[in-house]
Amino acid sequence: MNKRIRTRVIVILAFTLLSIYFFAGFPPTVEHMKQRIHLGLDLQGGVQLVLKVNTNDAIRANTNQTIESLKTQLQKENITFRQLVRTQDDQFTANGVDPSKNSDFQRIMSELHSDWDVQTTNTDAPNSYLMQLKQAQAATLEQPVEGALDHPAPRGKTRFAW
Repeated sequence: MNKRIRTRVIVILAFTLLSIYFFAGFPPTVEHMKQRIHLGLDLQGGVQLVLKVNTNDAIRANTNQTIESLKTQLQKENITFRQLVRTQDDQFTANGVDPSKNSDFQRIMSELHSDWDVQTTNTDAPNSYLMQLKQAQAATLEQPVEGALDHPAPRGKTRFAW
């Protein structure tokens, strides 16, 4: 063998043996290697990630979606109204509903939006209604979030709570 190649092989073997000795000890064992490797937190036990949902935002989004759906339905059935406005996260008003179509408005609310309580209001605008999200429906929106947060993920597992 060429003297130059032999020298390189000896240097590589010596370096490899020294690395094994410093890393795993002599004789090399798995226990020595485990003592010398220090894993970070993410590799020791995994990561627990919990995404929290602001239930008020979910209820507000549900209210906004109901308002848009009701606007579309009222326009489709030629029921005139002045405005639909969200007054709280779980509440909105319908102002200036056509007096001749009050029964149609009540029918639409009872058939398509049964999770809302409808009340007639006495405001400056005639034929105004106040829609309040029923407590059972609000609890349904909050329930999955609370259930997910009550049961944390086992150590080493990732859990997403919606």
